[in-house]
Amino acid sequence: MMNFKLKHWVVPTLLTMLAGCNSSDSDEAANQAPQLTMPELLETEYSTLQEVYDISTDQNVMQAQYTFNESDTFDNGAVHFDIDLLKGFTDADDGQLLSIKNFKYVWVGPDCSDTIVAAANYPEICEPILTPLGYEIGQADLLFEDRKIIRKAQNYPITDEILYGFEMKQTVLTVTPKEFVPILYQDEVSVVNISFDVTDGIDSVRHYVLAKIVGENVAPEFLELEADGSPVMVDGETQPLAPHEVDVSEKSEKVTVNVLEGIYDQDIYQNEAFAREVGDLDDYYVYHTDTSYNQENININFNITNITFDGVTQPVDADGNEVSFTNTMRVEDPITGRLIGFEISFDPTKFADQLARGEVGIVTYNFTVTDGNNADNVTERTATFRVQGANLQNEPAFEGPLEKEIFAHADITTFDLLEGVLDLDGDPMEIIDVVVPPEAEVFGIGVAADGSIVVDPYAFLYIEKGETEEFNFAYKITDGTLTSAERMFTLTIKGADVNLVIDGTFEDGVLGEHWKTSNGTNAEDPAGVVVNTDSAFTGNYGVETLVNDVGIRLHADGIKQDEITEDDSFYVSWQSKSRPVAEGGVGKWENIVVSIKNAFTNANVYTPVFSTMRGVYSQTLHTVDFLPDNFFEEDEPIEIKLSGKQSITFDDVRLVKYRSTEARNLVKGNDGHFNSGTAANWAMSDADSTIAVTEEANQDDSNTQTRYGLELTNGANWNSARLLPNGIKQGTFKSGIRYIVEFDFQNTGADTSNLEALELKLVDQTSGNFIASPKNRLSKSTTEWQDLRFHFVTDSETVYFGNNKPLASDTEFDWSLADDVRLDITMPPNTTFNIDNVRIYPVPE
Repeated sequence: MMNFKLKHWVVPTLLTMLAGCNSSDSDEAANQAPQLTMPELLETEYSTLQEVYDISTDQNVMQAQYTFNESDTFDNGAVHFDIDLLKGFTDADDGQLLSIKNFKYVWVGPDCSDTIVAAANYPEICEPILTPLGYEIGQADLLFEDRKIIRKAQNYPITDEILYGFEMKQTVLTVTPKEFVPILYQDEVSVVNISFDVTDGIDSVRHYVLAKIVGENVAPEFLELEADGSPVMVDGETQPLAPHEVDVSEKSEKVTVNVLEGIYDQDIYQNEAFAREVGDLDDYYVYHTDTSYNQENININFNITNITFDGVTQPVDADGNEVSFTNTMRVEDPITGRLIGFEISFDPTKFADQLARGEVGIVTYNFTVTDGNNADNVTERTATFRVQGANLQNEPAFEGPLEKEIFAHADITTFDLLEGVLDLDGDPMEIIDVVVPPEAEVFGIGVAADGSIVVDPYAFLYIEKGETEEFNFAYKITDGTLTSAERMFTLTIKGADVNLVIDGTFEDGVLGEHWKTSNGTNAEDPAGVVVNTDSAFTGNYGVETLVNDVGIRLHADGIKQDEITEDDSFYVSWQSKSRPVAEGGVGKWENIVVSIKNAFTNANVYTPVFSTMRGVYSQTLHTVDFLPDNFFEEDEPIEIKLSGKQSITFDDVRLVKYRSTEARNLVKGNDGHFNSGTAANWAMSDADSTIAVTEEANQDDSNTQTRYGLELTNGANWNSARLLPNGIKQGTFKSGIRYIVEFDFQNTGADTSNLEALELKLVDQTSGNFIASPKNRLSKSTTEWQDLRFHFVTDSETVYFGNNKPLASDTEFDWSLADDVRLDITMPPNTTFNIDNVRIYPVPE
């Protein structure tokens, strides 16, 4: 690698070696050179301190060696690593700052591929490398490929200067391993091998540092991929994609599959991503006038003779000649010419003479895929076709029940009940006689017109992590002439932990490794916060602020990253209370600001939002929403900062993403957008108030068509605007689920002084039970439209606004029994509101 010759330890102690070879820049005899007093700091996951032989000076030296793999990432997902060149050094003369000077590259040894000069000058090093490869010292007919073979055998560095992923910044060498992916094959290295003087301005000591990036050999894989070509990740793991296994009838038409579906090569993907950053990699990776970029391309080794048969044999004609049943086609990118697909077309009719009804013939294609890296980067793959024998007429056939699993926080999903069903005659099939069990006749599961099962998992968000609910459906399939036996479809819905905060409960009794105070430390008092029992909502501990303008900050490693995309809404939720003035607090002050920060730059990723809950002395639930943002970058590590006044407590911090779709909206169409010009199911609670559908109350100012909104005008008393039960899909509410009521809001009343807060309730008229949600300090602008989201939690045990209003009237009430639910929007006296686009929908809790 570095071609250092290691010798026996010849110096008694490490400090003697590093402190004894110093030089002085003055006559001040009393001054002492810097010393490596803390060598243990150089013994880390990535570094070690080693004695090596420097061939350029013929001396043993101590060298700090840093080794990275090209795929390494670091704390909080960082792609850079800063090597502090002064790490471990102190100056015996207090008060003198250390710096470096006399920077030099250390020679890494001869390049034995230079058989004419370097190998001739260092035969003791090069001959043992050249001879086994069939080369000789002095050989003059070497080609470029020969030189690459020799360098690889010698493990000679591909580069040995500060370039590409190495950058020097005063006393720091920054390393970015991923920038070496395009130029390093397996075990190839790029290095920076340097020496320099560590000086206090008077005396100095020589120090040696080696930074090495090691290439990795990553063969192509077949994985489930996102739309952008990146792997689908579940709990931090990629998801393998199974080889094609296709069931066909002997009567079926040709079936075509792309056997490169799901192909993923880590190096190729990273190289293409990096090319989008820096441009043409052939131009970027030029070293000593040579292009170092190792371009990799997917290729397939497909041989039509490499086929195995089970239950059938190679078909032949009447003369005994082999009959072809396969066609192939390469699919190439029209711009780059790279292979992006390989299609196999299989003709099952060629096996019809060999099979009877109930018999199965299996034809398997065997092939390999490579990225061209080396002989080790080869992935074996198969594609299998199961040919079913058939009679003259055949009913649809299947093997066993259809079984599916889905998480309760997943997107709306349609399950095709024809999956795994084959009509041996090739006739079109239809689902009939679907039997829905009584327990599945609930909101969230439906049968579409084509017989498929449509599931909205959000209807089952009450299922806790580790728990499941199972639903079984019976059905039959017909081809118009014959009908299959009954088949079962089993759907299992699984609960999961949707909180992206790894630990928001402080149950260790300290801030812990993920939390710090908002001023950047992880200390408690006197830094501004304390973990104590009085602040706990659940468990034993919570956090309390001790001074104004401080809070807590959850760092990136405390959040499950790469989960939120630009299309996701998400909320941050937590429990808080205030301490009264008499107890040393600031009273009812809980307008806590929530910031989502970039972990690298500390910039706000979203506009900071303050909680609109009014402060109380008892625990209350706070929630702030962050809406989809087209500028959000999915691979941008985020942090959460909660800032407030003195004596505010925090506990049970959550970050949960969700997606709201119209299909999840529990408000019936015309009663949410009013574009029919009516609002039949809206009413005011008092005759002193009025309600009207007007064009002026519409939030959409487009001129394409006439649109309407709802104008609410209140009199001298407190009243409520109500969406009555007929305007809401009943039988849809369940305990243990969080709901959001969302609408566009404009305060148009002349008297805006009363609009300090807005309170909403979902009320079951039959039982009188309710769940409430307030907002404090709304905008008093008479022209601004606000997108308001009110969160409702069915089992919240907290209060709001003056310690006497519960968020849930009865936390034990079973909301699945509520079938007469209305929405109340409480209006202060002498106010006028415009509202539009009213929606109610479930979200993960």
